[in-house]
Amino acid sequence: MGLSINYYGRIENGDYVTVHDFVAEYEDYSYSSPTECQVDGQSVTYEEYQKQMSVVTEGMTFTDTGYFHGTDVWEAMYQN
Repeated sequence: MGLSINYYGRIENGDYVTVHDFVAEYEDYSYSSPTECQVDGQSVTYEEYQKQMSVVTEGMTFTDTGYFHGTDVWEAMYQN
């Protein structure tokens, strides 16, 4: 089973605080069509999942979302 988890948040007082989490489960590692999607712990359709993720990431660059090792978000998530 494949699993995609995306956390979006901010740094508050030096700590990473999750604002939104997106989880998609797939039957295999092709990541072609999810079997289940959740946004902030609530089950949603894949279409709603994509729509809400687009709203959260609108205007962000790849590094702004925290997936590049040099960002403050990545460092805060993985330093402990």
